[in-house]
Order: sequence, then C-alpha cells, then structure tokens
Amino acid sequence: MRRRRGYGALTRREFLRRTVAGAGAAYLTACESRTGHETNHVRFARQIGIGYLPLHVLQAQKLVEQHARALGHASLSASFAPIGSPSAMHDLLLSGNADIMVAGFAPFMTIWDKTRRAIDIRALISLHSQQLLLNTNNPHVQTVRDFTDRDRIAVPAIKVSAQATLLQMIAENEYGRGHHEHFDPITVELQHPDAYKALIAGRSQISAHFGSAPLQYVELSHPTIHRVASSYDATKGPSTGSLLWTTRRFYEENPKTIRAVISALDEARQFIAQRPRDAARIYMSIESEARGLDRYFGPGMHVHNVEDFVVGLITGPDLTFEPRPTGNVLDVAEFMHRVGRIKNMPAKVDDLFFEVPPAS
Repeated sequence: MRRRRGYGALTRREFLRRTVAGAGAAYLTACESRTGHETNHVRFARQIGIGYLPLHVLQAQKLVEQHARALGHASLSASFAPIGSPSAMHDLLLSGNADIMVAGFAPFMTIWDKTRRAIDIRALISLHSQQLLLNTNNPHVQTVRDFTDRDRIAVPAIKVSAQATLLQMIAENEYGRGHHEHFDPITVELQHPDAYKALIAGRSQISAHFGSAPLQYVELSHPTIHRVASSYDATKGPSTGSLLWTTRRFYEENPKTIRAVISALDEARQFIAQRPRDAARIYMSIESEARGLDRYFGPGMHVHNVEDFVVGLITGPDLTFEPRPTGNVLDVAEFMHRVGRIKNMPAKVDDLFFEVPPAS
C-alpha cells in the first residue's frame, strides 16, 4: 500500500523525464545495430487482463506470422510479454528491448507527450473499450462522496494508471475544477490481484478497488461488494481503453511488420466475435491470471462455471474491440493537459496515430 515504489526519492514525473532523456541514447544505439532490413522478430509488451484478448489470439493462432508471410515477410516471428506496470513497459521500449507496447490510454498519453521532440512515439491502432469499475466493501459508501479519510482506494499505479486518471476526473466532475486530487490522499498503489484479495478479506485498510476485468466482476459476485462508480462516470460513456504504440523509427523501418500486426488484429477481432468460447479458452490457457481464475470463486458466489463466466465477459456490453479510437479520448487528453500531466495537447485524435502502411 505504498504511495510510490521503485523510484527512491524521485517523483514519477522526474523519474520518467530522466528515463526518457537517458534511454533515448540507448534506444538510438540499439537501432543503429539494425541492418536496414525489416526485423525478423517483433516483441510485444502488454498489460494483463481480458481487455488484451486480441493479443492472446494473435499469440495462440500465430496470426502475425501468417499475415507477414502473406506480405512476403516469411521470417517474422512474434513474442508477447505480460508486464504489469506501464512505467516498466516504457523502459523496455525506450531501451530497445521491446517494439510494440499495448496498454492504457493515459500511460500512452504520458509517453507520447514526453517523446514528441525526439523518439516520437505514436499509436498504431486502438485495441478495446472497456468499462472499469470502482467497487467497495464499505456498506456506508453508496456514492464517491461517501468516501472518508478512513477509506483506501486501490489503483494499479498512483497518478499514471488509467484508473488513477479516471478517479481524478470523477473527483473533478463531483467537486469542480481544481479538485481533481480530492481522492489522492486515500489512493494507494496495489496490483489488481492483491487489491482483490484485500477487498474480499475485508481485514485491511483497503475498502475500494478501481479495477478491471475479469477481477472487478468476480468482486461483484461476493455479497459484501458493490459498485460505486465506473470509468463511464469520468468519460461520460464508453471510451478507448488501450492502444498499441511504437517508435517512429520502428514504424518507418518495418512497414510489412506493422501491416501484418494490424491485419492480424483484424482477424483476431473477427475470431473473438465469431468464436467467443474458443477465444475464452485461449485467454484462460495463456493468461496467468485467468489460469487460476477458479481460485477466486467459492461457496455462495454466483458463478458456477469459469469458462461460461469468461464467455459472458467477452460477449457482454462492457467490452468491445474496436480499431478506431472514440472521440472522447480527447476529453481525457484535455484533462491531463489542464492539470499539468502532459505539456502538449493534440489538436485532433489523428495527431496521436501513425498512418497505417499500405498493404503492398
């Protein structure tokens, strides 16, 4: 439940500034070793959760490799590393140890802003729109205004995570501009599985968790847990949750790879829509969180079959896989700009994206 970790005396903003400044040289050195030909191996780093299901399908079906062969790049292979922290993912990309990041919009905006004049990181495509839920075990908390200084709200990362950003937006909606940090004193950093366990046990200070699927829905299966708010309260409806992004250098040097990735994602979305049960099985076979999902269910809960539960999430209204970003992502960007989280404000959504390379 520490407010910061792994940064010593540095703030997250200062840590990221130094990381970008120092890693830029390492990134350029790594890129200088390329031969000028397309890479033979594309390395994805993704966050964890069912929202990243298209990446699981890409991995299981080897769709990137298939589409690369169709484009005449038969030697391409792909690997997928689950990474819990957006900051760690940025480190991998900037040091040349990963090629494509897949994570939330708020962390993307942070690195987009920091690299505008140098490395130039932009998005390739949107991945999903997902409703994130703020759940509590405190029966006295029916709205966010009921939280007191005795409560603690768990988010995966203070300030920089999607949940932390959305919570600040909710605070501003409730209390007015200038009050976005209203909940910061009772916000703590805890990864989703640990936050889930603390919330269910009810024996710690953690009384609320701003989570993600699937665990946010498992929480609601417990009779002592109820929902207080959601990401929709911040963005006034569905909004793009995660994207794929990379550096300009990788984008320009690997047009067939980029095209193969985007085409593979198109096929993955079709696979999920047409075969949700097979997609659920892929997710449960690959994701460590999903492989042990049944351990979160117990007597008295309203879940009788984990696979059916996952299929329900995939086919439900709260999770959609759309390649185009929603317009209200600029509302999130505007908020981050106004409160000083980013210095540059995109004029339009397209400013955040590379153009899709042609198929030939």
